[in-house]
Amino acid sequence: MSYHEAAPAFRRHISAMFAGSRGIAPCVLEQERRLADAIKSSGLASRLRHLEAGIHDVELKANEPFELFVMGEGKFGKSTLVNALLGAPIAPTDFLPKTWCFNRYVAEPEPRQHVRVFVDENLRINQRCGHLDALGRPCGGYRNLTEYRLDRSAAERLAKEEERRVTETFGQANAYWSPIMEMEWSVPCDRAILPGIRLVDTMGIDQRLAPKSHQHHLKWQYERADAVLWLVSREKIGAGATRKEISEARRYAKLVYVLITRWDQVRDRAEALRLCEHHYGDLASAIVPVCAPAWLLAQAGEDWIQTSGERELVRRLRQLGSDELLDLSGMVALRDQLDRFLDGRQAYHRNAQVYSALRQKDRELRSIALAARSDAEANLELYQELKERLSQAAQTAQDLIESSLTENGRTWSQQVTKGLLRITYDNRHEARSILALDRVTNEISETQERLARDATTCFRDLVTWANGGSRGYVLSEFAPTGSVADRLLTASATETEVRITASKPEFEWQDPTGFWTEAKILAVDALSHIPLVGDLFAEKARQLKADAADDFRANAREPILQQLQACLAEAHVRLVSRVQVVETALHNDITRQYDLTGGDAAHQQAMERIDAVLSRNIVEPLLVAIPLRLMRKLEWRR
Repeated sequence: MSYHEAAPAFRRHISAMFAGSRGIAPCVLEQERRLADAIKSSGLASRLRHLEAGIHDVELKANEPFELFVMGEGKFGKSTLVNALLGAPIAPTDFLPKTWCFNRYVAEPEPRQHVRVFVDENLRINQRCGHLDALGRPCGGYRNLTEYRLDRSAAERLAKEEERRVTETFGQANAYWSPIMEMEWSVPCDRAILPGIRLVDTMGIDQRLAPKSHQHHLKWQYERADAVLWLVSREKIGAGATRKEISEARRYAKLVYVLITRWDQVRDRAEALRLCEHHYGDLASAIVPVCAPAWLLAQAGEDWIQTSGERELVRRLRQLGSDELLDLSGMVALRDQLDRFLDGRQAYHRNAQVYSALRQKDRELRSIALAARSDAEANLELYQELKERLSQAAQTAQDLIESSLTENGRTWSQQVTKGLLRITYDNRHEARSILALDRVTNEISETQERLARDATTCFRDLVTWANGGSRGYVLSEFAPTGSVADRLLTASATETEVRITASKPEFEWQDPTGFWTEAKILAVDALSHIPLVGDLFAEKARQLKADAADDFRANAREPILQQLQACLAEAHVRLVSRVQVVETALHNDITRQYDLTGGDAAHQQAMERIDAVLSRNIVEPLLVAIPLRLMRKLEWRR
């Protein structure tokens, strides 16, 4: 089959799929079920509530009235067009909110006297909106929004106040984001461009700075629209931002009608149409020049004149006849375009829109799932790295303690050994001073305290690294800050301190020189001083003293060195033990913080569930869905 034969067949099957029933087509409902199952099995339900809520609205879409979105930059006559579409000056241009929420106008035979206000309560709490207490008691809600009802005058005052708050703080770090997501106004339908129309005045589609609740609500609102009226002025035709946003709207399979506003002020109309066709022709379902005031003058007459502040415009338009006003307004052409959509093609377009929205949700689900998997992987790696760094810090501290005590112990032993060589029989009572044992004792104490500080530094460096910069366990689509814990470690300075009571050697020993040895030395020494016979005993006295000094050194050396080594061994045990205590405390802290994200098992399980979802088609592409549908039909026929 050639392309020219296949393309019409492809389009016929799409039409059969999308327009084959009054409601949402079974094949689309099947894709909705597949997406709902994927969300459920992904384990990411808490992050995908905005997608899940939209899925459950699919079947309701079939019975909803025609909904028309009006979009465009400020001062393009959007407020006047809203009034023209409603057929009367319902929305005063001095109060119509423009950026901070959706305003839905429902044209009904018997308009309600109250205004429905839908509020995001979480955002209301975060923004500390005490002034919204005037809303009173809630009376319902949907999609995590709470519904309140106000009389029209109270609603208008509230709208003005919210507009003021948003405008005054726009672009600031602490910008005010209104927790009011929607306001629904009931208006008469007798003059509306289409009976039963729902007209929505929207905020811009590009709300990247808005809170996630605003972004999710914005996407859901665009899924609801049947068609979009995009206002451009002659001066702004071709603006890059406009084309980008129209393209974004078309991603939801929307019919986009580009309206060139203030057509009465355009001089070179042929050129304006040519430019508009050049820039938007591939995106727009139709390009319609409009002059909303002309339609209002033709339909509402004096009612509009009394509310309009544009006297010069009114004067010029009054010079035109009724048919000329209708022709200039462009509303008849616009209504014809919308009627063409509603006449037999609405089911097709709505199914196409729902299917396109499901595909968008599929892509968003995959994007969030990939981010979640990346988060889990990063958290696992970070947890392992943190444990390794802790082990390295503890090992570094222990190695430092062992090497320092060993090296210093060798130095102190050498000092004692050399000092003992200076001990004689006569100065042996000053041995502690000669050996500088008090200084060695102080050095041992200072060394232990220094090692405790150095070990503490090893752990505090770890805490500084762990809590530095933007490092943290992440859950990117869960918290706007991008983390579930501000820090990887919550350890305080006290918990990372290696504290010890320094060990101090006593350095005690026994003098081996006994009473009889001393008496003998004294006697011989006395004889050595007697004239004539002294020379006979002098050498004997020197030998006796040398032998006594040798005995003293031999008896003192072992006890001193043993006490020194025992003290150093005790210091080593105390320091290492304290290092291990701190290491255990930090390890428990690391594990406790990591467990906030679910722990090892939860992360592994999450990655497996995500991999299972990502490995299959969720919302099937048309090129897959159509052959499957044909195969099922053929199998049923057999």
